[in-house]
This record gives sequence, structure tokens and C-alpha cells, in this order.
Amino acid sequence: MEIVKYTVKEYIETNNHNNMSGIAYPSYQSVGEIRAASILTGAYVVAKTWGQLSVDQEKGIESTHLVLDFDLTIGSLTSASIKVEYSDDGTTWFQHTSSSTSAGVSSISAQTNVMTASMAASLAIPLIKHPFVRVSAIGTGTATGSSLAISARFIS
Repeated sequence: MEIVKYTVKEYIETNNHNNMSGIAYPSYQSVGEIRAASILTGAYVVAKTWGQLSVDQEKGIESTHLVLDFDLTIGSLTSASIKVEYSDDGTTWFQHTSSSTSAGVSSISAQTNVMTASMAASLAIPLIKHPFVRVSAIGTGTATGSSLAISARFIS
């Protein structure tokens, strides 16, 4: 008996399982490590600035989300924060925002992603199309024993 191995996508397409052969699978485009594991400071430090559109154009994809995979050791910090910003010219930056609604009133604020414990996690952020994107990190409190590494990828 021959054992045939398939990826999930190949199995669905080969066997027309549940008529799902037309499923669109997400494209992943790695940006790679944008911040090597290093101690956090009391001021935002840019991990990396890159041209979002150039990554899309290289691979012929239209990205919808930026995924940040990070590994945080909190050490003596009270918290650590990550923010994402966009720019049309690489000089003037606009921070990603979030909104909340209460009693029909929408409040918009600059989005800061705050962590208060050590963790290895992923953060998916809907993209706003601008030619440039950058990711920054900051620590609050005593930096002793803290470390943060970040890798990025785009998903379409």
C-alpha cells in the first residue's frame, strides 16, 4: 500500500473535498527579524523602517495585515509597548489607531500594544496602505533583565 502525503491545500484541491477547491489561501511575505533580542529603554526605539509597498511589489501581493511575532522577557519592567506607524514620505509618521464605541460615540486613539508579562506571541495589525511602515518599542520601569525580539511578516 502506497502512502500519499498531501498538504491540506493539496488534499482539498486534489479531492475536491466539500467543493472547497476554490479557496483562496493567504500569502505570507516575511520581512524577517526587525529587532534582535535586546534590552528595552525608556524611550521609543525604532526596530526597523521599511517600504511596505516594495515588499508587496516584489512578490506581486496585496498585503492586508502586518503580523509581528515577538518574544518578550519582562525582567524588572512594569510594562513594554510596541507601536506601528505609517508614512507617505519616510519623514512624517502617523501612528496606527484603534477605536471604541460607547452610546453611539466613537473614540479614536493612537494604538499602543502594552504587555505586562513575559510572553512569546503574535500580533496581527490591519494595514493602512502607505509607502513606509515602522515598528518601535519602549520599556516602562527598570530595564534590568528585559529583552525584546521582533520579527515581521505581511499577510494577504
